[in-house]
Amino acid sequence: MTIDPAHLSPDVPPNVERFINIFLSKDVLGGGDIKPAKGFPGHYASYDMAKHSEISHISIDKVDAIHQQLVAKIAELAATPAKAEADSVPLRYVVPPTADIELWDSGAAVPAGSSETLQTLATQNHLPLWSLTQVNQMPEDAPLVVGQRIVVPRHLVPVAAVSKPVSSRR
Repeated sequence: MTIDPAHLSPDVPPNVERFINIFLSKDVLGGGDIKPAKGFPGHYASYDMAKHSEISHISIDKVDAIHQQLVAKIAELAATPAKAEADSVPLRYVVPPTADIELWDSGAAVPAGSSETLQTLATQNHLPLWSLTQVNQMPEDAPLVVGQRIVVPRHLVPVAAVSKPVSSRR
Protein backbone atom coordinates (compact mmCIF):
# COMPACT_ATOMS: atom_id res chain seq x y z
CA MET A 1 0.00 0.00 0.00
CA THR A 2 1.36 3.39 -0.93
CA ILE A 3 0.08 6.76 0.20
CA ASP A 4 0.95 9.64 -2.15
CA PRO A 5 4.24 8.17 -3.39
CA ALA A 6 6.76 10.11 -5.49
CA HIS A 7 6.09 10.60 -9.22
CA LEU A 8 9.10 8.47 -10.16
CA SER A 9 8.13 5.43 -8.10
CA PRO A 10 8.58 2.12 -9.97
CA ASP A 11 5.73 0.00 -11.30
CA VAL A 12 4.25 -2.73 -9.10
CA PRO A 13 6.26 -5.90 -9.83
CA PRO A 14 4.57 -9.21 -10.76
CA ASN A 15 5.53 -10.88 -7.45
CA VAL A 16 3.12 -8.68 -5.44
CA GLU A 17 -0.26 -10.23 -4.56
CA ARG A 18 -2.17 -7.08 -3.56
CA PHE A 19 -1.48 -3.41 -4.13
CA ILE A 20 -3.44 -0.27 -3.25
CA ASN A 21 -2.18 3.17 -4.27
CA ILE A 22 -3.72 6.33 -2.84
CA PHE A 23 -2.40 9.53 -4.37
CA LEU A 24 -3.03 13.16 -5.30
CA SER A 25 -2.35 13.73 -9.00
CA LYS A 26 -2.38 17.50 -8.45
CA ASP A 27 0.46 17.30 -5.94
CA VAL A 28 4.10 18.09 -6.76
CA LEU A 29 5.44 16.39 -3.61
CA GLY A 30 3.68 13.06 -4.12
CA GLY A 31 1.26 12.34 -6.91
CA GLY A 32 2.73 9.02 -7.98
CA ASP A 33 0.22 7.13 -10.07
CA ILE A 34 1.94 3.77 -9.68
CA LYS A 35 0.82 1.24 -12.26
CA PRO A 36 1.08 -2.55 -12.34
CA ALA A 37 4.03 -3.87 -14.38
CA LYS A 38 3.35 -5.97 -17.45
CA GLY A 39 2.32 -9.45 -16.33
CA PHE A 40 1.14 -8.30 -12.88
CA PRO A 41 -1.34 -11.05 -11.81
CA GLY A 42 -2.47 -9.71 -8.43
CA HIS A 43 -5.14 -7.42 -7.03
CA TYR A 44 -4.60 -3.76 -7.85
CA ALA A 45 -6.50 -0.55 -7.14
CA SER A 46 -5.38 3.06 -7.51
CA TYR A 47 -7.27 6.03 -6.06
CA ASP A 48 -6.68 9.63 -7.10
CA MET A 49 -7.90 11.98 -4.37
CA ALA A 50 -7.31 15.14 -6.47
CA LYS A 51 -10.99 16.17 -6.28
CA HIS A 52 -11.06 15.95 -2.48
CA SER A 53 -9.96 19.49 -1.58
CA GLU A 54 -9.86 18.60 2.13
CA ILE A 55 -6.92 16.24 1.47
CA SER A 56 -3.35 17.45 0.92
CA HIS A 57 0.01 15.69 0.70
CA ILE A 58 0.54 16.52 4.37
CA SER A 59 -2.85 15.17 5.52
CA ILE A 60 -3.52 12.23 3.18
CA ASP A 61 -2.07 9.64 5.58
CA LYS A 62 -4.13 11.06 8.43
CA VAL A 63 -7.59 10.76 6.82
CA ASP A 64 -9.46 8.54 9.26
CA ALA A 65 -11.63 6.83 6.60
CA ILE A 66 -8.53 5.79 4.65
CA HIS A 67 -6.54 4.84 7.74
CA GLN A 68 -9.26 2.59 9.18
CA GLN A 69 -9.79 0.77 5.88
CA LEU A 70 -6.06 0.18 5.36
CA VAL A 71 -5.59 -1.12 8.91
CA ALA A 72 -8.58 -3.45 8.47
CA LYS A 73 -7.18 -4.78 5.18
CA ILE A 74 -3.77 -5.43 6.71
CA ALA A 75 -5.36 -7.22 9.68
CA GLU A 76 -7.40 -9.45 7.34
CA LEU A 77 -4.51 -10.43 5.03
CA ALA A 78 -3.60 -13.60 6.92
CA ALA A 79 -7.13 -14.95 6.57
CA THR A 80 -7.77 -13.81 3.00
CA PRO A 81 -6.86 -15.99 0.02
CA ALA A 82 -4.66 -14.29 -2.57
CA LYS A 83 -6.63 -15.82 -5.42
CA ALA A 84 -10.34 -15.17 -5.67
CA GLU A 85 -12.93 -17.17 -7.60
CA ALA A 86 -12.50 -14.98 -10.70
CA ASP A 87 -9.55 -13.24 -12.28
CA SER A 88 -8.89 -9.84 -10.81
CA VAL A 89 -9.22 -6.71 -12.92
CA PRO A 90 -7.17 -3.63 -12.02
CA LEU A 91 -9.15 -0.62 -10.78
CA ARG A 92 -8.23 3.04 -11.34
CA TYR A 93 -10.43 5.80 -9.95
CA VAL A 94 -10.63 9.52 -9.47
CA VAL A 95 -12.75 9.67 -6.32
CA PRO A 96 -15.54 12.27 -6.80
CA PRO A 97 -15.40 15.25 -4.42
CA THR A 98 -18.55 14.39 -2.48
CA ALA A 99 -18.08 10.61 -2.50
CA ASP A 100 -17.14 8.61 0.55
CA ILE A 101 -13.67 7.14 0.24
CA GLU A 102 -14.10 3.39 -0.10
CA LEU A 103 -11.12 1.19 -0.95
CA TRP A 104 -11.69 -1.91 -3.05
CA ASP A 105 -8.97 -4.50 -3.65
CA SER A 106 -9.58 -5.01 -7.35
CA GLY A 107 -12.44 -5.68 -9.73
CA ALA A 108 -14.10 -8.75 -11.19
CA ALA A 109 -15.66 -8.99 -14.64
CA VAL A 110 -19.22 -10.31 -14.32
CA PRO A 111 -21.71 -11.01 -17.10
CA ALA A 112 -24.77 -8.77 -17.22
CA GLY A 113 -28.08 -10.54 -16.84
CA SER A 114 -31.32 -9.76 -18.61
CA SER A 115 -32.83 -6.40 -17.63
CA GLU A 116 -29.74 -5.50 -15.57
CA THR A 117 -28.42 -1.97 -15.58
CA LEU A 118 -25.38 -0.35 -14.02
CA GLN A 119 -27.73 0.89 -11.27
CA THR A 120 -29.06 -2.60 -10.50
CA LEU A 121 -25.50 -3.98 -10.45
CA ALA A 122 -24.43 -1.14 -8.13
CA THR A 123 -27.35 -1.90 -5.80
CA GLN A 124 -26.76 -5.68 -5.83
CA ASN A 125 -23.07 -5.23 -5.03
CA HIS A 126 -23.51 -2.41 -2.49
CA LEU A 127 -21.45 0.00 -4.61
CA PRO A 128 -21.83 3.63 -5.59
CA LEU A 129 -22.99 4.00 -9.19
CA TRP A 130 -20.04 6.32 -9.99
CA SER A 131 -17.63 3.41 -9.42
CA LEU A 132 -19.24 1.34 -12.17
CA THR A 133 -19.52 4.22 -14.63
CA GLN A 134 -15.85 5.13 -14.15
CA VAL A 135 -14.26 1.71 -14.35
CA ASN A 136 -16.44 0.60 -17.27
CA GLN A 137 -16.18 3.99 -19.00
CA MET A 138 -19.88 4.24 -19.77
CA PRO A 139 -22.74 6.53 -18.79
CA GLU A 140 -25.18 5.62 -16.00
CA ASP A 141 -27.99 4.90 -18.43
CA ALA A 142 -25.96 2.83 -20.91
CA PRO A 143 -27.96 -0.20 -22.05
CA LEU A 144 -26.36 -3.52 -21.13
CA VAL A 145 -26.49 -6.61 -23.32
CA VAL A 146 -27.04 -10.01 -21.72
CA GLY A 147 -23.64 -11.56 -21.13
CA GLN A 148 -21.76 -8.26 -21.50
CA ARG A 149 -18.75 -8.24 -19.16
CA ILE A 150 -19.02 -5.49 -16.54
CA VAL A 151 -16.17 -4.81 -14.14
CA VAL A 152 -17.46 -4.68 -10.56
CA PRO A 153 -15.21 -3.45 -7.71
CA ARG A 154 -14.84 -5.96 -4.91
CA HIS A 155 -13.54 -6.37 -1.41
CA LEU A 156 -11.65 -9.54 -0.74
CA VAL A 157 -13.35 -11.26 2.14
CA PRO A 158 -11.55 -13.41 4.72
CA VAL A 159 -12.31 -17.12 4.36
CA ALA A 160 -13.95 -17.22 7.81
CA ALA A 161 -16.45 -14.54 6.78
CA VAL A 162 -17.72 -16.56 3.80
CA SER A 163 -17.43 -20.08 5.24
CA LYS A 164 -20.59 -21.68 6.48
CA PRO A 165 -20.36 -23.17 9.96
CA VAL A 166 -20.10 -26.92 9.95
CA SER A 167 -22.90 -28.66 11.79
CA SER A 168 -21.78 -30.79 14.70
CA ARG A 169 -25.03 -32.79 14.70
CA ARG A 170 -24.71 -36.54 14.08
